[in-house]
Amino acid sequence: MSVQSGHQMFRDTRTAPRQRPTDTDALRRSRITRGAVMFRASRRDREAREALATIADEAATPPPAA
Repeated sequence: MSVQSGHQMFRDTRTAPRQRPTDTDALRRSRITRGAVMFRASRRDREAREALATIADEAATPPPAA
């Protein structure tokens, strides 16, 4: 591998589109992920809005009686 090819690999990975997690488990665990999804939802991303709606529905239901 040459230095040139190393630079090209870095540029390719840096500018590549990133996978956008809309997994509801990831939304529950990470506030950073939730913030990114909220930002995308404000930009009219339908998948992000649906993922946030499922989280909101789960939070609105009361826990089962013990």
